[in-house]
Amino acid sequence: MRSEPEQKAIVDFVFEHAAATPDRLAIASEYDAFTYGELKRRVLAVADRLTAIGIGRGDIVAVLAPPRTDAYILFLAINSIGAIWLSLNNKFRLPEMQHMVANARPKAMFFIAEMGGRNYVGDVGQLAESTDSIQHLCSLDRRVDDSELAAVGYFPDMVDSGMAGECAEPGPRDETAVAAIIYTSGSTGRPKGCMLPNRSMVQRVLLQIDEYPLERPPSIYVPFPLNHVGGLVLMAGFAMASGGTAHFRELFVPGDAGAIIEKHGINFLALLPTMYQMIFDADGFDAGRFREVEIFFWSGARMPKSMIQQLQAMGRGQVRTNYGATELCSSLTCSDPDLDIDTLAITIGRSRSGELRVVKQDGNACEAGEIGEIQARREFCMAGYLNNPEATAAAYTEDGWLKTGDLVQVLPDGNLSFVGRDSDMYKSGGENVYPAEIEECIEANPKVNLVAVIGVADELYGEVGRAYIKKDPGADLSAPEIKAWCAERLANFKIPKKFDIRDELPLLANGKIDKVTLRKGID
Repeated sequence: MRSEPEQKAIVDFVFEHAAATPDRLAIASEYDAFTYGELKRRVLAVADRLTAIGIGRGDIVAVLAPPRTDAYILFLAINSIGAIWLSLNNKFRLPEMQHMVANARPKAMFFIAEMGGRNYVGDVGQLAESTDSIQHLCSLDRRVDDSELAAVGYFPDMVDSGMAGECAEPGPRDETAVAAIIYTSGSTGRPKGCMLPNRSMVQRVLLQIDEYPLERPPSIYVPFPLNHVGGLVLMAGFAMASGGTAHFRELFVPGDAGAIIEKHGINFLALLPTMYQMIFDADGFDAGRFREVEIFFWSGARMPKSMIQQLQAMGRGQVRTNYGATELCSSLTCSDPDLDIDTLAITIGRSRSGELRVVKQDGNACEAGEIGEIQARREFCMAGYLNNPEATAAAYTEDGWLKTGDLVQVLPDGNLSFVGRDSDMYKSGGENVYPAEIEECIEANPKVNLVAVIGVADELYGEVGRAYIKKDPGADLSAPEIKAWCAERLANFKIPKKFDIRDELPLLANGKIDKVTLRKGID
């Protein structure tokens, strides 16, 4: 294990870089850009104003916004005074936000008033009316008239007011304190609020610095929402810890990605496999725009060999993947930089920090070739689920390891291959079936874009598979065709009994397929 870090929270990295390299670019967006020196001034200004309205240690502040510089400045300011960040994705609908706000009971709420033709003021008004804990409202993007919603502040005014005077740096951070609450995606039920401590965030970004050495400070494209550990920790947190730059974008536009990456010299590119595919398929795609990328990184799903090969031919050639989860605060594993393509296509890498073990149902460690659950040491995981002691207790083993519910196979070389969620596995005719294996097989078909396989009840076999397939635009794909594809590659008991081919599949806020919604629609 590494020695005790000097930094107790993410904001401490920003303050350090502001002193050492004040003129280096820290954060930017399509609207503005700030150096580390400028960023620190704004963070202190906002921290001062937050303190003035009564926000202090342990208070929860909700922020409803896409990836923006002002939202990230808010995170750093909240972090600096020991308050707790609660991010709400602007894609959420009102009932989703109501569940989170009612559960977390924030003291203040910052929000965008409108985006993409959607007005959020009415939703915010309903949230404030139904939650008596909210004492302050503040708009990020425009002034809100009293006729729309009364007593709403304006964030630029808050910044200007704080910067009008000299703002002292807040006292030292508490590494054990909760820094953020991020709600799980809800793939197995209603979202739960993961309480993430400062020390967990710091541990994750420091491990990334070790695992992903770069020739120059990282320049990172951040189109991921800040209510996700990918956007908040793996990307923005990594940039701040390394003295690099986070380039936020409110929307992921595949056709614009190449120009952004070329213009800003992005050298660490982290996306989902589906996002890479959308970039490749966009009109005017130019692989030459990616020549400065030192590491292409993906997570969230397996990547086809053809895509890995395409990435390896671009940039500097390193293609890496990982495994992480909200409860883990970000990445727990990473792949080696020199893996052969056959291994890279099936692995999630390995952990070198001593924080991971793979165990069978009987509690014994898995040997090579065996399948078991990934478990993580408690020290750098979540502090628990907010206001849910029963779920928190159930999340850990008796000897203090977090149960992820994710199953992997231990490969002969020590790498791990993701098999699927324990909750996704089903038994068909007495055989264990892992949907991830079937999904990988079907996704290898060139006419297929996305796949989700779930187990459904069956009188004869107990359970059978049902595959939901998003086909490539313009592709002519039939159920008999894809069934024949599977028959050539899978044992009979693994072949889904029904294939539902669609133009679109429902997605969660983190970009993964929403299997809960698919299950609700089963006839």
